[in-house]
Amino acid sequence: SDVDYQHFEWTGASGASTPTERSTPTPRRRTRGVATLLMDPRRNLHRYLVHFLLCLYIPGPYFMDAMVGAYKAQICERLQIDSTTFATFFSIPNMAGILCGPFGAVISTYGASRTSLLSGIFIMLSSMVVVVGLDRRAYYLMLLGRLVFWLTLYIMCTIQSVVVYKLFTKGALPTAYGFVILACRVGGILGYFASGFVLDWVHGNVVAALWVSVGFVSFAALATMLVPCLRSSETARLVRPLLEREASSGQASIGMQQQLRRFPPSCWIMLAQIGLLYGAVFPFEAIAVDYFEKQWDLDPTSAGFIISFAPSLALFAPLYGKWMNTTRRLAVVNASGWVCLAISMMLFAIRLPSNPLFAVLIFGLGYALSSTTAWVLLPRTLCGRTECQTAATAFAYASLALAQALSNEIAGILHDLLGYSSVCLMFWCMQVVGFFLALKTVAAQREGILDAEDEDEDAGNDVSLDTVNGDAGRTEVGECD
Repeated sequence: SDVDYQHFEWTGASGASTPTERSTPTPRRRTRGVATLLMDPRRNLHRYLVHFLLCLYIPGPYFMDAMVGAYKAQICERLQIDSTTFATFFSIPNMAGILCGPFGAVISTYGASRTSLLSGIFIMLSSMVVVVGLDRRAYYLMLLGRLVFWLTLYIMCTIQSVVVYKLFTKGALPTAYGFVILACRVGGILGYFASGFVLDWVHGNVVAALWVSVGFVSFAALATMLVPCLRSSETARLVRPLLEREASSGQASIGMQQQLRRFPPSCWIMLAQIGLLYGAVFPFEAIAVDYFEKQWDLDPTSAGFIISFAPSLALFAPLYGKWMNTTRRLAVVNASGWVCLAISMMLFAIRLPSNPLFAVLIFGLGYALSSTTAWVLLPRTLCGRTECQTAATAFAYASLALAQALSNEIAGILHDLLGYSSVCLMFWCMQVVGFFLALKTVAAQREGILDAEDEDEDAGNDVSLDTVNGDAGRTEVGECD
């Protein structure tokens, strides 16, 4: 009774009158078709939309974290604390990342969608607790908020990586993960650049300025709510099990302890590289402005402007991934990034040339290359054991969290005892060790140990409509209804 006959014409054999639909679809069918493209995991538009939302997980929280660091003087004055106590807002929360290893079991048990939704709620609440603690001059309340904030952020990063590994494989993964690196760096860069303008806009009220940053965190919380909606639709629930069944090639789901036991040596080497990389890069960036002021005789504005070039080079990470489409290139570029880092740190230690900009550019390039390739190589070091990806990603974040916490503490002790040159020497030693581990990865690739399938990712993720129609009680998913 509700058929729109304006879109039918009457044709048939032997003069019979049967309705045949014209090619022009109704607006109702057009809407249904667009919804299908967004909800069907087989469609590229679905994967690109989910990837875009995953990239939104990080910029907001990193924006707020950068503003907390930029407002060090104002926060210390309001809470009546010294610089050492203020450093606990960063060192203790970083230790929370070590819990990412055990929390990998939570992600495996409850799924990425549910964990993502809970993480979005907790990171929003914890960011508000941080600002409320500052407003009430409650140091321990603010520290608790920072602890939950960073623990949740590490879990969100783990979910982000796990889902990206499932969405994009082989040739497309380097570019896809390049956008993840870009999103991480964009939040920090915007936070440092906008901190002064926001503080002027709110007339020097640091509490109001941090409430502005909470607004940016809300975008991450919204994204964590939208991703489960896309991945839990009726079409996605029918199709995604078929995609995962084909990708796993019949491998059964296993527990976290069993996943750890199945890690090959190449995976442990890559986990150590990721820890050394982040332990040698982010702690140096934290002290770079002060180092440039005291050892290079730069004013604070010039020092902050120069070090900002280091994260800026990561904005081109998607372009780097465009031509790193084979395991061999990834391994070689990873080792090259470590070379750049070691050269730049040696230049920092001996203070050559007279301006640190050249060394900062090499430093930023080295991080951009090594970080992009390391995360892309991580699932390939599992030698095809895709069921271990969640555990490997979780322990990668635990590794980098532990390395950053230890590196920050040791760097502070060395600075007080021997000065900044000894700190640069420590970072240089870490980068040399990372380079030799990267050479081990290159050797593993040449021996054929790594997963070297470098075909186009669409071929591996495509499930024909006929295959889907043959399962689930002959459900007509193929027609996208």
